[in-house]
Amino acid sequence: MKIENISKKNNEVNVTLSSEELVKICNALFAIRHDCKDNPIYHRLYSDMVIARDLSQYGQLNNCSIAKIVEQRGANVIKSELEMITEKNSESIMDLLD
Repeated sequence: MKIENISKKNNEVNVTLSSEELVKICNALFAIRHDCKDNPIYHRLYSDMVIARDLSQYGQLNNCSIAKIVEQRGANVIKSELEMITEKNSESIMDLLD
């Protein structure tokens, strides 16, 4: 890890990480996932690290990584709501056909 810039004024730090360091960070974040269920900063950080890790290692995001990112960012809630709406719409259509 190379610290590029630290700004107390802006409350931010810019660092450069190697792919190997990103892998280690992702593994560490994965290991504590049960302790951070209700921590939005954790979920955002973990999903950002997964994106950076996969793009730096493979140059792309695969389906597994995309699913993990969606899960961490709370889109799984949206997906379940869409599934419920789709199910209700299917039932309504079946009622009309009967």
